[in-house]
Amino acid sequence: MYNVEGGRVHEDRADALFHALSDRTRRDIMRRVLAGEHSVSALAAKYDMSFAAVRKHVAVLQESWPTRQTTQRP
Repeated sequence: MYNVEGGRVHEDRADALFHALSDRTRRDIMRRVLAGEHSVSALAAKYDMSFAAVRKHVAVLQESWPTRQTTQRP
């Protein structure tokens, strides 16, 4: 997974992705996001944990996977 220009970049990204998906909750969050749930508040309502804990799971996924984050304005 090495390339001349990026060195270990691809290997590091793969490691981050596998680490993120090693957790059952994050895999479930990923399934929900891929199915259309995009609000952290909506995701957090599905779990018996704090909003902050769900937000941390989402942050780990965001660090490992190229995502686009948007903010809804009232």
